[in-house]
Amino acid sequence: MQIGSGAGAGGTYGSFQQTIQLPAGTYSIRFLTAQRTNNGRVDNLTVSVLLNGVQIGLVTPSSGTYVSFTTSAFSVSGASQASVAGLSQVPVTVSSTSVTDVDFGYNFDVITNTNDSGIGSLRQFIANSNALSGESSLAQVYTNASGITTALATSKESSIFMVPGPTAVPGLRSGLTNQLNTSGVAVFTPATATNGALIVTDANTIIDGTTQTRNSNTNNVTLGTGAQ
Repeated sequence: MQIGSGAGAGGTYGSFQQTIQLPAGTYSIRFLTAQRTNNGRVDNLTVSVLLNGVQIGLVTPSSGTYVSFTTSAFSVSGASQASVAGLSQVPVTVSSTSVTDVDFGYNFDVITNTNDSGIGSLRQFIANSNALSGESSLAQVYTNASGITTALATSKESSIFMVPGPTAVPGLRSGLTNQLNTSGVAVFTPATATNGALIVTDANTIIDGTTQTRNSNTNNVTLGTGAQ
């Protein structure tokens, strides 16, 4: 979709709305916006993108430039027109130079539940690791229940298990549902008949149960050979 708008000095440029029917899945929105050079006036055109009334993108281009912006992911579930706002949103102002170190509070490697699929599941971690590259630049760390920061293997994509138990530990808010069994163990039962087997294809992936141990559980091994 291409849209153009213009206005005189001052005032609001207006708004546009588009309805798109989408099947269930995870999506992001990418858009381009430009700002012309105005002699003697301040360039302050800001473009805001909203999904169901929730802002998911905000950019202000520099004079005489255009920028590309991709929103954080959001999920569409249920009926084809049902939608929800994405998680971990953060507005970013982009100029003609690169923007770095944007903290949007999201981690592709943390496993926070024993669900078979979805955000925070073991299956989602494996899917993320299989799809993402750049492990050679990774230097992951995590903080255990005692508040001690520990380095994980460098140049590897390691799982970080933080499945909530009966008591809150650092890094987990209180009030979460206990997902450990009576022995204090997080049990994962893949629904292979429905969603297929859990297959790791990235040789630099590590599924490390000790991160849950160090957050007060009893696992003590690193699983797998080759692609761990």
